[in-house]
Amino acid sequence: MTKMSSFSYCLLQYEHNPWIKERLNVGVLLHCPNQNFLRIRTKGWEGRIFGAYPNLERPHFTEDLKQIERSIERFSKSGLKQPSLFTTASEAALESQNTNKSMALALTLCPDSDSSYRWHEGGVGLCGEPQSKLEDLFHRLVSGYDKQKSPANRSDDQVWSSISKAIEDRHLSKHIEVDPVVNTDLGSIRFHAGYQNGSRHVIQSLSFDLADEDRIGSKAARWAGYLDSIRISDGRVHPHLVLGMPRNRELIRSFEGAYRYLSKSVGTENVLVEDKAYELLNDMEVQLSGH
Repeated sequence: MTKMSSFSYCLLQYEHNPWIKERLNVGVLLHCPNQNFLRIRTKGWEGRIFGAYPNLERPHFTEDLKQIERSIERFSKSGLKQPSLFTTASEAALESQNTNKSMALALTLCPDSDSSYRWHEGGVGLCGEPQSKLEDLFHRLVSGYDKQKSPANRSDDQVWSSISKAIEDRHLSKHIEVDPVVNTDLGSIRFHAGYQNGSRHVIQSLSFDLADEDRIGSKAARWAGYLDSIRISDGRVHPHLVLGMPRNRELIRSFEGAYRYLSKSVGTENVLVEDKAYELLNDMEVQLSGH
């Protein structure tokens, strides 16, 4: 049977505005005297802190938490075995049966006066493994309230990577110009690849795996402007677009609108959805087979 030990814990809270007195839990400190265990688990920059206070200065916030962690860690390595480091008043507080010992330690090591960080008394109990109990409390009282992160949106380069691999597999790369630039009245426009077949062809992948309808519309409008500028500046250049679809099914209608909009600029035959990119590769193979 696992030996049970008594423990106490307290919460580290962040108070952004002392006038509002709104606080968010950012850490848990757990003390288990029988096992000489004193450790704090803190929350990083991401999660509710960033959502609640987007203008919070990240370096200062991160450094503040590190200083608190270092103070706790230093004492846990030496001070737990040297109670004489405490003043008489502190010792008396720790020995009092009515005082949460982790709270008394926290206030002694990292006083919360004149700062945005406050200690809040948690509770006491019995546990077998203090580190596991700390992780459990941290999840229940701190990280468990964060929203689950959405998968990162795919970039243009990530959409292009599968096409680039297919070009390699078909042994077409020797005919490909990497990162070609087309000069227009709007400036230089860079594409992922290009090739020559009597006229100049340029290829660009565009990811529409974006956050919302506005961003999809803005990106489509921006590239439609680029394409119109290319057509006006040099009609011998033939752009081809490969579009990556959004993973959010609620944005499919917006994506379809972007597809139609771009097709009006360069023609439907020159705008392909990612899973139809093989059609462009087939045409390239035919056009380049005599080279």
